[in-house]
Amino acid sequence: MMDTITRAWSPVLSGDLAHRARGRAVEIGEALLDLPHPDAGDDHSLGNGSTGLALVHSWLAEATGAAAHRERATSYVVHAQEAVRTRRTSAALYGGFPGVALAVELLGGGERLAAVDSALVRGLSRSPWRGHFDLISGLAGVGVFALARLHRPDGARLCELVVDRLAESGVARGSGIVWHTPAAWMLPETAADYPQGYDNLGMAHGSPGVIAFLAGCLGRDIATDRARALLDAAVAWVLDQQLDSSGARFPVWRSPGDAPRPSRTAWCYGDPGVAAALLLAGRGAARPDWAELAVEVALEAAARPPDRTGVVDASLCHGAAGLAHVLARMHQLTGVPALADAAHPWYERAIELPVRELDNVGFLTGTGGVALALLAAVEPAEPTWDRTLALSVPTPTAGNHTAVVTAKE
Repeated sequence: MMDTITRAWSPVLSGDLAHRARGRAVEIGEALLDLPHPDAGDDHSLGNGSTGLALVHSWLAEATGAAAHRERATSYVVHAQEAVRTRRTSAALYGGFPGVALAVELLGGGERLAAVDSALVRGLSRSPWRGHFDLISGLAGVGVFALARLHRPDGARLCELVVDRLAESGVARGSGIVWHTPAAWMLPETAADYPQGYDNLGMAHGSPGVIAFLAGCLGRDIATDRARALLDAAVAWVLDQQLDSSGARFPVWRSPGDAPRPSRTAWCYGDPGVAAALLLAGRGAARPDWAELAVEVALEAAARPPDRTGVVDASLCHGAAGLAHVLARMHQLTGVPALADAAHPWYERAIELPVRELDNVGFLTGTGGVALALLAAVEPAEPTWDRTLALSVPTPTAGNHTAVVTAKE
């Protein structure tokens, strides 16, 4: 049986592999301390800027006790907040002010964010919504921030408004619903190939990110009827896209006249991200079949030979550390030992693969995120930073519905 009641976080690595993982994380942390403090013009974003690095140094400080990491985390938070105060920034989770605010919330400074809540309430109250819908840049990302604010006065209202805007921007497809990506939102070279746009299946930019947010709403009984209707329809569409292919269960995206192609094996695009979203949906909506399928898809993806996964680096976004962490988080949510076992070789690869310190030190695609994933594998503290990846949205509590599911072990 899968235990779907939220469990205390427990490390998934032990012995020599745990020792090596922690050593690699500490090594990355020491390299990060050699970087200069940010100046006024530096990137402040969650994705690969000072906000993301604040999370990295904060968790390194907890793991190592080093005051230098704590001081650097504070420095990065101050830089990010000053950038938001003095520059025009977007409402994108990974590039704008909601990401900064979410980091501040996760680091214990949420009492200072009432103005951010109010600004988002005002913005989301405008209808129709004409912006992006996804986790990285749009509604799902704002929703993830809102779910972290449910203990604040405007948290539930923010979630309800995100659900409203998703409801009005969804597009019917067969028996389901999608959030369409028009060509105008794409890079020019991509738009040339997809002039009619596409329906995205990636956690970062597609329906799975929306599904994870909606599952979090159900987990805390927010906008229950509307969120459940959207969730059912969104999952129905995603499940209809399954491929008869050994390369992957789900495609990258679907577009008129374009044959679907298997996706890479990653958090951002591919079966691991889809599986994580389906597991959260199964828990939130009390659908054991979705949760069982999620475990099946994740284990299938983890078992692919590395040369068929597209994993070529160690990053959280599309690398070995991200794949390992998705499997570890799903193990923590389900209690299925096979998921933890499946994560081990990917942690091994994350330790061995290049982390490109000189090119990218950030949270999402750089060395900082690798350090966080490795620490999560060996430390007992829950890595709540993965709320930013929509991997740990709220789940049912006592008195709420709880999905009890089974899985082959």
